[in-house]
Amino acid sequence: MVCQHRSEMLLEEKDVRKHHLTNHVLHVHGTLEREMILGVNDPSQVNNTFLSGNKEFLDIFIKERLNRNLGQRRTENAKKLIDESDIICIFGMSIGCTDRMWWEKIMDWLHAAINHKLIVYYKDGCIRSSSQRMIRAKSEVKNKLADNMKKLNLGFTGIEEMKNKICVSYNPDIFNFQYECKGQPITMKILHLSDLHIGKTVNDFNMIEDQAYMLEQIIELIESKAPDAILLAGDIYDKPVPSEEAVRLLDGFLSRLSGMDVETFIISGNHDSDERLHFGSSLFAKNKIHIAARYDGHIYKKTCQDEYGPVNIFLLPFIKASQVKHFYPDAKIESYDDAVREALSHADLNTKERNILAAHQFVAGKSGDPAPGGSESAAVLHVGTVEKVGVDCFDDFDYAALGHIHAPQQVGRETVRYAGSPLKYSLSEAGRHKTAPFVTFGPKGEVSVELITLRPLRDMRHLKGKLEQLLDRKNITSPDDYIFATLTDEEPVSDVMAIFRQYYPNTMKIVYDNAHTRESEHLDITGITQEKTYPELIADFYRMMYGCEMNDEEMQIMKEVAKEAGVINETDEIDHECDRTVCGPDAGD
Repeated sequence: MVCQHRSEMLLEEKDVRKHHLTNHVLHVHGTLEREMILGVNDPSQVNNTFLSGNKEFLDIFIKERLNRNLGQRRTENAKKLIDESDIICIFGMSIGCTDRMWWEKIMDWLHAAINHKLIVYYKDGCIRSSSQRMIRAKSEVKNKLADNMKKLNLGFTGIEEMKNKICVSYNPDIFNFQYECKGQPITMKILHLSDLHIGKTVNDFNMIEDQAYMLEQIIELIESKAPDAILLAGDIYDKPVPSEEAVRLLDGFLSRLSGMDVETFIISGNHDSDERLHFGSSLFAKNKIHIAARYDGHIYKKTCQDEYGPVNIFLLPFIKASQVKHFYPDAKIESYDDAVREALSHADLNTKERNILAAHQFVAGKSGDPAPGGSESAAVLHVGTVEKVGVDCFDDFDYAALGHIHAPQQVGRETVRYAGSPLKYSLSEAGRHKTAPFVTFGPKGEVSVELITLRPLRDMRHLKGKLEQLLDRKNITSPDDYIFATLTDEEPVSDVMAIFRQYYPNTMKIVYDNAHTRESEHLDITGITQEKTYPELIADFYRMMYGCEMNDEEMQIMKEVAKEAGVINETDEIDHECDRTVCGPDAGD
């Protein structure tokens, strides 16, 4: 176990007390309840000849390898905590060779700065603090520690100097101590996320690999920032019936979260299936994952504690006016705003305490609507007055963690905020940065928001220019990014997508911006379909666009495409030709 602790005091033996403090605990070898790691330091400590050459055995029995294979960066994060600490407290850790790596690290750290101190807790209920035996026992522990360092050949010079930097505390109640903090107060911290849209495709590109990368980055962020709670504000999946790989990805993510020292709160969004997301919620709650996917007339509430008292977290899944009207038929509910106000009026809310709400609605500020990211559904992009919710609905909450809009932004005050989607899902988001709000709560009325930049596996970019210029090798950067290209060439390039993907394999879409396309924006095509066959319509359109005639080969290609799409068939083509020739009004019987 590694504890992060900072202290400005000069620690002496007399300063070691029963309660020593930490803000974050990292169980580098797991816990009794979850992912406990047992093993040795390196292969040289495996005496069995057969097993010492068995890679699969070594991968699960060498502690550092197993930690690496678990993929949680425990070893790296623990070493980082050690480097950042002024004092390290040890209890329950063996002094033997199976923890050699950690003793090497601790000894290097102890030797690195004069103010570094090591506290070793030794449990022995028979020793009284006033006895001479206490003094002898402390000296014995220091000597034993020094002797073991010599046996391990750690190369630490100045044994007496080292012993002077080690404090030994006999404490029979060490496992009953309470967390306190003599420096910075322990305050509630949350990480606000939303709109994961797991399983989404963009222009036929499956985003699952990018989403897995982003979720791994979020896990690392949680490990480094150590929030007390994670809020996922809806649209967890992209579809009501998610794909198998989407379900697997979310399952793995939630499993990782359940093994961390953090509470996770999830609400459903308009893309989620309430029933599917709600399934297993009681079991999840036992593992610190709280899901509110169905509105049942009540708003889920959980109270957490920090140094300033209770912090109440409320979960309001995506709701429509009809859903709230079902539970409160006598209430006047004619809009989403009415529905949200009615639902919140029944919340167990104490305005003297600190309150947090997670919600998934279209929230409009007094100065206007939130700016969409562009990848939201059409219903969001063209929302009507009935669907909008006023920002003043959330005046009684210290922080409103919103989902629904993909562009990160505040609505009205800084503490009513859309986290936005962690990935870019449309061309309109190219050039923008994605962030995750990290929110710290002080006493009532004091809330600070830090926006942490999220970095994608592949960025989404927009390129514009002539084909030759864009594909000049000196101009090509980050070729694996997702690309939207606008070509300014006056003539269309045959098979341009295949050409572009030779340089940018993840090109999503190519359009033209030239004299022809700009002219077509002003064309009146309302009358060109009257009494025209399909080939005539296509020929007219091509002539308008490019100022020339289609050749026979191009026309045949368009006919084949139309047949495959079901726009025309062989009979239609023959009948249309007949109507225009032999079977016309002047033809004989």
